[in-house]
Amino acid sequence: MTDKMNLYLEKRLWYELGNEIIENINKDYRISYDYLMKSHKFIHPITLTKILCEMIKISQGDPKEIYEIINSIEDHPQLVLSVKIHYLLVLIRNDLVNFNESDVYLILNENLNSENNKLAKALAFNYYVSIENYDEALKDVCDSEHIDPYNLCFSCLSSLSYFNFLEIIDLNIFNSMRDCEIKSLIQRLADNDFRIPDLSIHNLNSDTINRKFKILQITSLIRAYSSNIISFDYLTDNIQVSENDLIKLLMIAIGAKVINGWIDHESKIFNCISLSPIKLKAEDVVRIKDRFIELRDKVNDVINLL
Repeated sequence: MTDKMNLYLEKRLWYELGNEIIENINKDYRISYDYLMKSHKFIHPITLTKILCEMIKISQGDPKEIYEIINSIEDHPQLVLSVKIHYLLVLIRNDLVNFNESDVYLILNENLNSENNKLAKALAFNYYVSIENYDEALKDVCDSEHIDPYNLCFSCLSSLSYFNFLEIIDLNIFNSMRDCEIKSLIQRLADNDFRIPDLSIHNLNSDTINRKFKILQITSLIRAYSSNIISFDYLTDNIQVSENDLIKLLMIAIGAKVINGWIDHESKIFNCISLSPIKLKAEDVVRIKDRFIELRDKVNDVINLL
């Protein structure tokens, strides 16, 4: 390996040297990096981009080392951007980055080619998932190899700020997932199946998942209740929790904007002002539509009798 690289370096065969570096990155990252440092100013930017992206994917070196090389590519802004986005994606996935929302918007507002546009959307997606801003993360989910549906599902399950699982199961990237425990758990929550599963197989925080199930069960009960004033007894009896635990769950739900209302400790009631809108299943839409048609026909029948 080093003999070939030395030969290409001596003869200034930059294209051949670049390809040799790419071929050997996985075998010996450090040697490939050393030869890259000797030649990166002479290797064509397209080849250099491929090398750097491979190095970033492997992510064995110091991220600062790679970023120094990135900044040496000056003549091809689209290539620079492609590498920088790859770089930021790796940093986000490994919790090594500290940048703010304005940086994401800056990249998204660049004049991007098609591939960089996909990368930028994946960057935004990963960033917003990492800070649990699911409204922004799910605004423009592209079907891309750069977006990991398992990461999305795991994060949504692990967060007490996300509860709209019907939204998740409608995504193409969710449907493309192979069957697994995580996918099954998301489907159960979307179907309002509130039986607490065996969490030992999920590598998830059991306290968080228990709370999510209970909060979703509370919102389901409130949504189906005939009045906006619900007694603590009704909720505690149905979800099998103590009054203190119920109050904690209601406070989490209010904080996550799943429900809006106020807790009356003295009267032991919850006064619900509103519930967060949910995406209806196709069969629910049909059922509501049929109900409206039925009511409309009844009104027309009454009018015709007058």
